[in-house]
Amino acid sequence: MYLSQHLSSLSTTLSLSQQLSLSLSTSLSLSKHLSLRRPRFHASSGELALGVFLLGLLFLFYLIPGPAPSAPSSNPEAERWSVRGRAVSEELHMVWAPPRATHSKDACPRLPPAACTELAKNFSLVVPSFIASADATATWLRHTLERLGHSLVTQERYCPAEVIFVVAGVDTNEQANTVRDCLTRTLTASRLPSALTVLTRPGVHYAGANRNLGVNHATRRFVMLSDDDDSWHPRRTLYLVNAVTSDTILLTHNFYITRRNLQWTPLTWDINAPPAYITRANTEVALRPACAEPRCAFVHHGYPTVRRDAWHWTPAREDLARGQDVDFLLRLYHYCETHLPSGTEFYRHINASLLVYYYDWKHPAFYVEEPLA
Repeated sequence: MYLSQHLSSLSTTLSLSQQLSLSLSTSLSLSKHLSLRRPRFHASSGELALGVFLLGLLFLFYLIPGPAPSAPSSNPEAERWSVRGRAVSEELHMVWAPPRATHSKDACPRLPPAACTELAKNFSLVVPSFIASADATATWLRHTLERLGHSLVTQERYCPAEVIFVVAGVDTNEQANTVRDCLTRTLTASRLPSALTVLTRPGVHYAGANRNLGVNHATRRFVMLSDDDDSWHPRRTLYLVNAVTSDTILLTHNFYITRRNLQWTPLTWDINAPPAYITRANTEVALRPACAEPRCAFVHHGYPTVRRDAWHWTPAREDLARGQDVDFLLRLYHYCETHLPSGTEFYRHINASLLVYYYDWKHPAFYVEEPLA
């Protein structure tokens, strides 16, 4: 249809040009026969101007882009995941809402008052982060506070005793001050009782390097890990506190994943209560707890809880852009198997999903999505 409109317009323009040429020829002929004493180009200057104008329109017409290509047809695979995601959300009674942080005048989000009433005195939280550029600082702060920040202030009963951010890619003093000021002011205003440390460093540092630095600054017996845009179940810290024993070296739990750019945040969801604990893992490919339930089949390696002194037995590799978390947990698990007394229950897995992780891959056993209107 659009091509036919092009051809029709082109035909009209060419017709006008032919008429203009004929008119010009007739005018010149009359001028010659009547012996008009003025230059020939004055006789049709208006018509020449009109011709130039029409030719300009024709040129502009070709510069106008065609219609945008139509949206691709729906993807059956994507639709299948969407249906599965809604079904899982309904099964879990998952409650979704837009991000709860609100924007203050200086664009640093505010958080609601902290709900926790006690500190988990044996737990430090380490959050490795990276800001790709100075222009992305405001976006990083907003996403971090809307998800992880909101998760911290909505924890029931327990909050971590320490919260340590390690933020790489902070190359100027001004950027560092912006990051520290926003995080400190926002979390302090929410009355979060946790001690807050914000470490910034210039350049690119992989997650392993940032985790090692954060653990070096931690002072509590156990180190909890989390990404800066994770959403926690309101009782995540409570379940971790209740799960550790005197032998615990490594503690993991189930999780859900959803789309990276999802504009909704889960407020809460059903979990197995009380959850079962698994004390053995399969280490052939990655660390996978020895349990049969589909949602227990995978461990996301970005947020285990590790006894702080044991972290230094097999510190995270700092030269790996990907897979350092898998590498770290496998080395730590094998170290415990070979160096601790036989029968020591150094590993515990909580068979409950305590966190929603935002990423761009899916698995039918634990992929979730907000219910669509």
